[in-house]
Amino acid sequence: MFDTPEEVKMKTVYYGDNRKWLERWKQHHGLMGLFHLVYLDPPFNSNADYLFDKGSGSAQMKAFSDTWRWTTIGPDNARDRVARLCAPSHPARKSIAGFRSMIGEGGMLAYLSYMAERLVLLRDLLKATGSIYLHCDPTASHYLKCVMDDLFGPHNFRNEITWKRTVRGFKGSQFIPRKFNNNTDNILFYSKSKDAVFQMDKVLEPYSQEYLEKAFKLADAKGRYYLDVAFNRKSAWARPNPLLRMERLLSADPSGWKVGKERMAELERNGELVVENGKLHRKIRPKEGKIRNNLWDDVSEVKGKKRTGHPTEKPLPLMERIIKASSNPGDLILDPFCGCGPFLEAGAKLGRRIIGIDVSLLAVETITYGRLEDAGINVNIRGIPEDFESACRLAKDDPFEFERWAVQACTPGMAGNDQQRKDGGVDGNARLLHKTSDGQAFVIAQATKSRRPSIDKVKAFAHEVRTRPEVAAGVFITLHKDSWTPEMQRVADSLGVFKTDPNAAEEFPVLQHWHVRQRYNKKFNLTPRLPEIGHPLDGKELPVKRGGLFRK
Repeated sequence: MFDTPEEVKMKTVYYGDNRKWLERWKQHHGLMGLFHLVYLDPPFNSNADYLFDKGSGSAQMKAFSDTWRWTTIGPDNARDRVARLCAPSHPARKSIAGFRSMIGEGGMLAYLSYMAERLVLLRDLLKATGSIYLHCDPTASHYLKCVMDDLFGPHNFRNEITWKRTVRGFKGSQFIPRKFNNNTDNILFYSKSKDAVFQMDKVLEPYSQEYLEKAFKLADAKGRYYLDVAFNRKSAWARPNPLLRMERLLSADPSGWKVGKERMAELERNGELVVENGKLHRKIRPKEGKIRNNLWDDVSEVKGKKRTGHPTEKPLPLMERIIKASSNPGDLILDPFCGCGPFLEAGAKLGRRIIGIDVSLLAVETITYGRLEDAGINVNIRGIPEDFESACRLAKDDPFEFERWAVQACTPGMAGNDQQRKDGGVDGNARLLHKTSDGQAFVIAQATKSRRPSIDKVKAFAHEVRTRPEVAAGVFITLHKDSWTPEMQRVADSLGVFKTDPNAAEEFPVLQHWHVRQRYNKKFNLTPRLPEIGHPLDGKELPVKRGGLFRK
């Protein structure tokens, strides 16, 4: 957590739940404001389902999910969250209570309450001259706009920007669509007050070649377009030193001229006034660009081989436009769902102080040891236990955070489970890059902070590994090496081994143990013996980078 002016100047990426970081910063900084600009690209409620379930009541296995569920158990369940937001004194009470009445309890309300809780904190941490850009899709943008109106006030709404992200249509000629193709995202732009920074001159839209040729017609030797316009009192320019004569005429008789004396002098200094054949002409050149509208169709999505492997990676020019328009060099800007980090990279290159937060350890280390390091940008990482003793403290202070961190720390590509209770003993999972010949595609993990976990707990987890048809292997995680007893190893051995292909030479244990101290073994950087793991977002190949989880 940054508590001093020196730390605020740092370029930092924070690991963990952004709500917890925002609450800590609000508690320390109060309502004085901290950030000049906030951009957030949160998970959309788009019903893009990356889950698999094993029958009724089984745990939800997810690497990444845009599907939101109405939950009633756990420390951050949707039912209790909505109840908190509907309290009479809560800033988001009107919108959330209205949605509960209108759309009822379900996935959409779970998502909106999750967002509202964080938007309140972001509003309070935003400076009076600050702005916020919320990137969303049409599935929930209309609901989110109501929440933003409730929190920021309708008078602080600035634009609903439409970004045309792609020109691709439906796949497959055999597919008969029942609606128009969705190829746009929405960006809701709100300010904290009427005094918010906004600089249109930094993001003007360039004129098209067609417009320049039609409107200005003429071009000089350097290819610069201009329009030749004659001035009044043409008879005066037949005399010697016509520009000097102009000043005298303007002083004696300012009437009859197209511009005043001061403006005429400015045009002369800028080289826009020329005398040809004793007559005064003005070369009117086009401005730097025209006022940009709220349809952004000139920035394409990241195509081809993605830079980070993130399936929803946003292009740098899109980030740069937002940063230039609503902040100045040296300003502190925040992305609380920083993902693969394009906003942070763009901000650092434009001279801003960058702060990012993400709940994915893979994302945090991909950003810092990949994208930003490759761009020559050095950043600090906070929130990740730096040594074994720190990991032990996390297990004691916040067991749920420890579980979520531990499953991600054991191997790149493992993702934590958001559900803490009634999760079937599963705290996270990873996708295999290639399915086994039996169609198994997942590895599941369970983490325990107990120094002496019971043999029954290991047997229960072994049962989950053995009975879930989608699961190829399991990893049981402990803090300490000696937590794993010979009896537990016999349970693991009883599950045998598996191969990714029947003809493959290498075999992998179906159930194995991994302990946290192995993460801090700098000599070996040991990870569980598993087949190649895919990216948690789309299952594709993981990037190989330097440092952190990617250290070779």
